[in-house]
Amino acid sequence: MKKPLRILLIVCASLILVCVIAVVLVFTPGVQTWAAHKFAPNTAELSVGLGRVNAGLNQTRVENIRVVQPGLVLTIPVADVNVSVIDAAGGKIAVKRLVAKGWVLDLTAPWLAPVPASSPKPAEAARTAFNGIFNLIQLPFDLAVDGVDLSGEVILPNGRAQVSITGGGIAVGHDGKFVITGEFKASDSSVLSVHGDLLARMNTSRTFERFALAATAAASGPQLPAGAKIEVNLSAGRDEAHGEAYAAVLRAGSRNLVQLAINLPAGTAPLAGSWQLDVSTADVTPFALGRPLPDFTAKGRGAFSADRLFTQIKTDGSFDASIDKLDVIKPGFAALGRLMLAAGFDVAISEDLIRLTKFDVRVSGANPVASVSAVQVIEFNPKTGALTAADPAGDLLKITLDGLPLSWAKPFLGDLAVSGDAVRGAFTASAHDGGFAVRPAAPITITNLSISKAGITLVNALDVALSAQADYSPKGWTAEVSNFSVSSAAVGLLKVTAKAGQSAGDKQPLAASVTYEIDLPAVLAQPVGTGLLALSKGIARGELTASVADTQTISVILQLAELAATDFAALPTVALQARAVVDATGHINVQAPVVIAMEGRRSDITLGASLTPGREGMMVTAQLGGDTLNIPDLMLFSSLVPSKSVAAAPGKPATKAPIPTAPLWEGVSGELTFAFQKLIYSKDLQVTDMGGVIKLSPSALTLENIQAALKTGGKMKAGGGLKFDATQQQPYGLQADVALTNVDSAPLLRALSPGKPAQLEGKFDLRAQASGRAVDPSEFSGNALGDISLTSRGGTIRALSMKTGAAVDNAGKAAAIVGLFGSLTGNESTVKYADRTRAVADVTKQLAAITFTQLNVIAGRDAQNNFAIKDLTLLSPIVHLTGSGGVTYTEGLSLLQQPLLLTLKLGARDQLADGLRSLNLLNTEPDKEGYFAMTEDLKLDGTLQAVGTSHLSALLKRAITN
Repeated sequence: MKKPLRILLIVCASLILVCVIAVVLVFTPGVQTWAAHKFAPNTAELSVGLGRVNAGLNQTRVENIRVVQPGLVLTIPVADVNVSVIDAAGGKIAVKRLVAKGWVLDLTAPWLAPVPASSPKPAEAARTAFNGIFNLIQLPFDLAVDGVDLSGEVILPNGRAQVSITGGGIAVGHDGKFVITGEFKASDSSVLSVHGDLLARMNTSRTFERFALAATAAASGPQLPAGAKIEVNLSAGRDEAHGEAYAAVLRAGSRNLVQLAINLPAGTAPLAGSWQLDVSTADVTPFALGRPLPDFTAKGRGAFSADRLFTQIKTDGSFDASIDKLDVIKPGFAALGRLMLAAGFDVAISEDLIRLTKFDVRVSGANPVASVSAVQVIEFNPKTGALTAADPAGDLLKITLDGLPLSWAKPFLGDLAVSGDAVRGAFTASAHDGGFAVRPAAPITITNLSISKAGITLVNALDVALSAQADYSPKGWTAEVSNFSVSSAAVGLLKVTAKAGQSAGDKQPLAASVTYEIDLPAVLAQPVGTGLLALSKGIARGELTASVADTQTISVILQLAELAATDFAALPTVALQARAVVDATGHINVQAPVVIAMEGRRSDITLGASLTPGREGMMVTAQLGGDTLNIPDLMLFSSLVPSKSVAAAPGKPATKAPIPTAPLWEGVSGELTFAFQKLIYSKDLQVTDMGGVIKLSPSALTLENIQAALKTGGKMKAGGGLKFDATQQQPYGLQADVALTNVDSAPLLRALSPGKPAQLEGKFDLRAQASGRAVDPSEFSGNALGDISLTSRGGTIRALSMKTGAAVDNAGKAAAIVGLFGSLTGNESTVKYADRTRAVADVTKQLAAITFTQLNVIAGRDAQNNFAIKDLTLLSPIVHLTGSGGVTYTEGLSLLQQPLLLTLKLGARDQLADGLRSLNLLNTEPDKEGYFAMTEDLKLDGTLQAVGTSHLSALLKRAITN
C-alpha cells in the first residue's frame, strides 16, 4: 500500500514541477521572442518581423516591429500595451493604454507583390448577402479602450508628414473620441495640416452603432497667401428600425465638391444611393502636396441601387468634364490640347443581362471630335453573348468621328511625327443574328497625311480612305476592311482589302486574309523610297492569309509584274508562294517556291527551312534548290540598283562605317544545303549539278563541298568561308579556295563578251586562293588578296591579233603587186618596201591566232587591290612568250574592264622568225630552245576584255619604213 502511494506522490510532484517550469518559461522573454518569430506571418502578401517580445500579466512590450505589404512598409521601434492577459484569455480585452511612438510608415514601396509561379488558383468564394458594414465589424471579444497615444511619420512620394492619433473612451454606451493630426511640408515650402475628430459609439461590448469623421485640411505657403481649407465629413450609422445609412461630403467653403449618400433599409430591401460631383483644379491644387495638376473641371450627378448580393445593379446619371494642360502628366500630352467630355447613361446590370437604356458620350476639343450614342434600348447577355433590341431592324448605336486630330497621336509615336487633316468617318451598329453588326455610314478618311521620323520626311501628302465593318454573334465574330486606298495627287499607291474572324469556343483559330496591290514607282516616289530602286514601272500584288491558334499558319502570295527599269528595259516577272507553320513551341517550318519568267524562259528557286528557337538563338536547317536558273534574266534586276557615289561634304572627312561587334548572322546557326540542276549563262555556257553546304556557327560562315560541272566539260570545286573576330579592327576574315579543272574557256569568254570572238580557246586548269580582312563582307569583292594559277596544255590565243581575215590577205596581195612593179622598174627601194609589207602581213596573220602547246599564268591582287600578273609563259611551235604586268584597280569597274598593261618578251621560230628577221626585229642568236628573241619588248594595253595591240602595230609599221 505504501509503495503505490509513494509512486502517486512522486508523479504528482513531478507534474507540479513541470507546470512550474512551463509557467516560468512562458513568462521568459527569450521563449516569448522565439514563439513570436516562429508564428509571425511571412508570405508574399504580408511579412511581419519582430525583435524582442516581453509579455507580462498586465503589460506587453514588443520591439523592432516591421510589417511589409505591397505599397507600404511600417516600422515601429517600440509598442507598449497595457491589457490584462488573463481577461483577454477570457474574451475581454480592456486596453488601458496603447503607446507607440517614432514609427515610420513608408508609402513609396512598390505596389506589386511577387506571385509564386506555382500559386494555386483560389477557389471562388461563395456569394453572401451584404447586410451592412456594422455586421461586418462585429468583434469576437469584448472590447474597451481607455487611451491611445500613437505618433510617427508617413513617407509620401514627394515628402514626409508627421502624424499623431490620441484619444480613447471606447466602451458600451459611450462615444469614443480620437483626435487625428498631421502636418506635411512639401518641397515648395507649402504646408498641409490636417485635424480630424473620429467618433465611435458601441451599443454592446462587441458591436458598434455609429462612426463619424469630421476633418479639416488646411493648406498654406508662398503660393497661398490667403490659405485654403477643405472639409471632409464621413458618417455611418445603424438604426434597428430603419437600417444603415452612409454619407460622405467633401466641401470647400460653401460649395460641396463631392457628395455620396447610401441607404441600406432594414430587412432585405436593396440599397440605394446618389452622388454629386462639382470639382475643379482650383479646389484641389492647394492639397496636391506641390504636385502639378492638369487644368480640369468635372460636374455630374446620378443615382444607383443594388440588391444585397450585388447581382442586380442599376445606375444612371450625367457627367460633364473638361481637362487641359495634360503635359504635366506627360510632356507629349500637350498635343491633345483642351478636351471636353459630355456623357449621359442609364445602365442596369444583372448576372444574365446588361440593359442599356441610355448611353451618350461626346468628346470635343476646339471642334467636335467623336461621339457614341445609343439609338434605342439594348440588352446583352454576357453568358451567351446574345444581344437583343426593341426594334431588331433598327440601329443600336451611332459612332461618329467628327474630326479626330492627328496631333493626338503624337504622345504615342516616339520620334515619329504625323500631320494632316483630321480623321473623319461614321459607323452604325445594329442587332444581327443574336449579336450586332457594325456598318460604315461614311468612310474613314485622312487627307494630306505626312509622316516623318527624327525630322526626316518619310511620306508626304497622302490621302487615305477606307470602309470597315464588323459582325459579332454568339457564334463568333468577323471584321472586314474594304476599299482601303492610299493615293497622292490622285495617283494611287496602295489598295488593300482585309478580313479577319474567329468562331466562338475555346481554342478556335483566328483566321485573317489580306489582298493588296501596290504601284511600286508611285511608292518609290515618296521620300522614304528616294534612291532605293531605279524602277519606272511595276505592280506588286498578292495575298496574305493567316490562321492563329496553338499552331500558326501564314501563307504569302506575291507577284511582281509589268516591271521596267528607269531606262525602260523590261524585267522578268516574279511569282512567290510561301507558307510558314509555327507550332506551340515556336518551331517554324517554311516552304517558299519562286518562279522568275521572261520571254518564255523560266527560272525556279525553292527554299525549305526549319527554324528552332533555342537559348543561344535560332537553329536553322535549310535547303535551297531548283531545276533551272537563267542567270542573264536574274542579272537584269541589277539594273534596279541606282548608281551612287558617296563623297564627304566640303571640308569634312568621309564618314567611316562603325566597326561591328557581332557578325551579320548573329543569333543564327545551322546549315543551308543548296543544289541546282542547271544554271544557264548563255547558249554555250551552262553549269550543271551545282551544290554544296553553307554552315553557320557563332563566329564563322563556312562553305563545304561546293562543286559544279560545265556542260562543255570541266568541273569546279570550292571551299572556305568567313570568320568573325570582334577584337580585330577589321573583324571579318576571308579564306577561300577555288579549283577549275579541264574547263573550255571559249564559252566562258563569249558569255563575258557577247558578240566578240574568244581571245583564248582551250582546256584550262585554274586554281585561286583569296584571303583578307574587312569591316564589311561587301568589301571583299574588291580587296580580297590571293593568288591565281592558270595552266593549259593546248589551245589558241588571239590576244596579239591586229588584223583578221580578208584584210591580211589583201595586204599580202598589195605587197606582191608593189614588189612586181619594183622588179620591172629596177627600183630596189620599192622592192624592199614591198618585201617588208609582205612580211608584216605574214607576221600579222601568224600572230592573229597562235596555236600553243603550253600556257601558264600566275597572278594575284596586291595590297592596293591591283591585279598583278606575276608571270606569263606561252609556248607554241613558232612563238615563245614570257612576261609580266598587271591590271590597275579602278573603283566602279569590273576586273575585265580595268586598265591592263603587259610587258612581253617574244621569241620566234620558223616562218614567223623569217618574217620578223626580214623586218630587222630579231636578234641573230637563238636561245637554247631555238627561238630568236625580238629586239624590243612588246607592250599590251587595253583591258582583259579587249586587249590593245597598238604598240605592236606601231612597231611593225615602223619596221616597214626603216
